[in-house]
Amino acid sequence: MAQPTLAALLTPDDTSVRTRRLAAGLGVLSGLLALSVVADWLALLLLAVGCVIFTAYALFAQERLLLLRFVVVNGAAMLLLGWAVSESSLLTIQRTPEQLEVTLNGVRLAATTAGIDSPLNRLTVEVGAVEERPVAAPWIADSVPLLAGFNEWLVGGMRGGLSSLRVVDANDSDLVPSVEGLWHSDRAAGPPRLSGSADAWTVGRAADATVTVNSPEIFTNRYAVLADIARPSAQVKVTLHGEDPGTVVEVVAAPDRRYFAVQVRPPDRPADILVGGPFVFRRSVVGWTQTLLREIGRVWLVALTLVAASRLLALPTRVTAARFPKPVGVVVTLVAAVLIGTVTTFLTSVVALGLLDGVPHTVESIAYLFQAQVIAGGGLWAQAPILPEFFEQAYVAATADGRWFGVLPPGQSMLLAYGMQYGAPWLVSPLMSGLALGLIVVLGRATYGTVAGLLAGVLLLFSPFLLMLSGDMLAHPAALLLTVVLTLGVATALYGAERGLLGSLGWMLAGLAMGGLVLTRPLAAGGIGVPMMLVLVLSGRGQPLRPVVVRAAIFAFAAAPGVFYAAFVNGQLSGSAMLPPLSLWSEVDRIGFGPNVGTRGGHDLANALGNAWANTAVLLRHLYGWPSYLTLALAAVPFVLGPANRWDRLFLMTALGLGAAHLLYWSDGIIYGPRFAFEAVGALALLTARGVLLLARADGRTSDAASEPEAAGSSPVASPASDESPAARSVAGPVGVRAQGLSGVVFAAVLLTLLFAINVVGYLPEIILAYRDYNGVSRQNLQLVEQAGLEQAVVFVTSDWPNWQAYGSVFLANTPALDRTVVYARDLGEIESWRLLTRYPEHRWWLLRDGQLTEIRR
Repeated sequence: MAQPTLAALLTPDDTSVRTRRLAAGLGVLSGLLALSVVADWLALLLLAVGCVIFTAYALFAQERLLLLRFVVVNGAAMLLLGWAVSESSLLTIQRTPEQLEVTLNGVRLAATTAGIDSPLNRLTVEVGAVEERPVAAPWIADSVPLLAGFNEWLVGGMRGGLSSLRVVDANDSDLVPSVEGLWHSDRAAGPPRLSGSADAWTVGRAADATVTVNSPEIFTNRYAVLADIARPSAQVKVTLHGEDPGTVVEVVAAPDRRYFAVQVRPPDRPADILVGGPFVFRRSVVGWTQTLLREIGRVWLVALTLVAASRLLALPTRVTAARFPKPVGVVVTLVAAVLIGTVTTFLTSVVALGLLDGVPHTVESIAYLFQAQVIAGGGLWAQAPILPEFFEQAYVAATADGRWFGVLPPGQSMLLAYGMQYGAPWLVSPLMSGLALGLIVVLGRATYGTVAGLLAGVLLLFSPFLLMLSGDMLAHPAALLLTVVLTLGVATALYGAERGLLGSLGWMLAGLAMGGLVLTRPLAAGGIGVPMMLVLVLSGRGQPLRPVVVRAAIFAFAAAPGVFYAAFVNGQLSGSAMLPPLSLWSEVDRIGFGPNVGTRGGHDLANALGNAWANTAVLLRHLYGWPSYLTLALAAVPFVLGPANRWDRLFLMTALGLGAAHLLYWSDGIIYGPRFAFEAVGALALLTARGVLLLARADGRTSDAASEPEAAGSSPVASPASDESPAARSVAGPVGVRAQGLSGVVFAAVLLTLLFAINVVGYLPEIILAYRDYNGVSRQNLQLVEQAGLEQAVVFVTSDWPNWQAYGSVFLANTPALDRTVVYARDLGEIESWRLLTRYPEHRWWLLRDGQLTEIRR
């Protein structure tokens, strides 16, 4: 029995169905074990490579070139993951009678301990639980026992923690036994994650899932703590204290939050920071690259395991998929686009009014709506208040020559001004998102086929990220619509490359969208537009020069109105067509790298990669409401299988280009989720739909003559895989495609159904409740004044940073002319406030602080 089996393994051309299914099963098992590895990066690497080899054999045992390519590409990805999980940093704490010196990643903190009466001769080391991403909603596993532990397993592998912990003297001799293998946990119950030894230390676990170890007494006041942090991520806290309760010194390192500080905690009050604080932790460029690759690598490994599972669970089938006549496909697509777009507009309108009260909830959206009020008044600026410091608001500039205006790009404010004419500026973003989703359905049909377009639209219709952000008045929904139009223009130009009129129409459509992006989100225009323009230029290779130049001229002329108007607005507001008005509001809030950029001590490539990691981590959780590493795994399937087609590459370039552009901005911008990635959600949804359909094929191929959209006019799931020879895989006839073999349709459908259920039942309900009064903004202050029935009043509102919300929530009630009966001003203190009160001698004066409205007596 063994000899025929061995011969089958060594002779791929004669490989049996059963042997290939066995290989797929081993691939799934290897992938699952790799995802379960907690600490040993070498074990993860070996298991991941095993998954690659077994899966390649299961898919391409009869085609050596495809097998070799699959192994090389995926093997390289797993090697990068292996390198990424090998990251470590050494935290050192030097203790002397008078001082504490702490070093991590080249950052040195020094604090005096001379005034602390505690002997500090004991240590408590706490390894915090893995942080939720984002913190807004718990997993469905928290309330459904059958799914308990699933998410913790999925995100639990290869976590960070302490690979070793030593307390040594000046001669590097251990003062107490060392601790080995103490890892971040994610359960509030169960034993601590300790893979090594902790002799003489007391191991415990707090209610918040923090794992703690307490040292025995250290009989000296000169010692060093050496904590080797593997894959620095969640919080590690080292507390120096005595046996009796008293003042303690804490060294806190939370690399994911870039927090590093030395704190002193008296027994009767919260901790005070002695030195350090937020954004003090400085990972290197290499360290952040490893951190980012860990996220992407885990996604890739999950995608690889799904491919193997699709092959393992493929069912024998005989499929006859009728080809859609072109008119029928067009009608189905248009009806679905209108329906999905309408439902999206309705749901996001419910969010805008029901959850967000029809008011802006971020400083950016407040500034957009203020400028919309200015534009609705017939100009680009209003007359600045005589005392502008009382009406100061983020992203609103008051110049020395008496002008008052919003400093953000004007495109969104122009749309909001139009909405104000109908008394519904809150409706602008829902309309933009609804139109965008409708066009994504059309774009999906043009690139991947009708089924892919419908699936992408439905994915985004239930996206917590899209639904919640579209309820506010930010510019991202409008930019998403323009991005989809731009991509449609590129697709039309590529389809019509040899048809003069159609190609020219595509160039014109792309140009119009590009001009709108420059006017609305110029950074996104650079990140998305430049790669797409490169695609259009390269598509002209081999063609006569003249038609290419003509089409490029059409694009330039179409983009010119938006570009020139953006330059005109810059010139009018800042004095230079190339200088954005934002420079008038802040010298540090700008694009680029440098020590004076941003509010975090400068912006460099390391900080940029840290922002990219933060956005990726939140995107994985918040895009579809699925378990994190499954979110983009389906979108990665086309690249795992390879070779990717031109649409796969185009959509990938959209996402990567947008991310690369935002490396130049100092803030991670996480509001309603990773909002700087919002313009890429259409591309990611289409890639996800493409991945689902490829899993449904189960044969490892990313192209098939029968699955090309419009070329054959059929559904992409028309040719399931077969274990027979390639020639026998499918036969195309005038009616449809007949295929006999194995199909992963059932696996793909069940997987997608479960993921939708997790979102709809376990994520969306919780996230909806979490967005009530989002970002600390509500109508409470306005309602308090309205209920008091104030007239001819000046209301001073507390505005201490970072509590910008108190004044921000009432700022827009003023109007740019400050001509309403109630004027809202920032409370600058009793002495300063008298300067403004003299300007309103006929008004009564009120103070609004902490929800209390108090009249100020003259």
